[in-house]
Amino acid sequence: MADRVVVMNKGKIEQIGTPDEVYAAPATPFVYQFIGNVNLFHSRDHAPWTEQHGDAVAYVRPHDIDISRTPQDDTALPVRLNWCAPSVRSCVWKWRRTAAAS
Repeated sequence: MADRVVVMNKGKIEQIGTPDEVYAAPATPFVYQFIGNVNLFHSRDHAPWTEQHGDAVAYVRPHDIDISRTPQDDTALPVRLNWCAPSVRSCVWKWRRTAAAS
């Protein structure tokens, strides 16, 4: 593997960097999806730590998700799992975020 990579999309440079930089901090949604498997979580919630409002998309790699009955640390998001449909290759999760416990 090269020590620098260039990710291009239809002749346009999307990102230049080391393989680790490109993988760990993709510059665009295209780069995120090009580098490997990614889950897209669509949201309309307003996050209290940001000034952004409206629709948002979170790009999360499958190995970065842990599902647990109890929070493991303060970064955990409470969710309610509505159903899981196992298949031969994967499990499809339908979930919705719940209000944090007071």
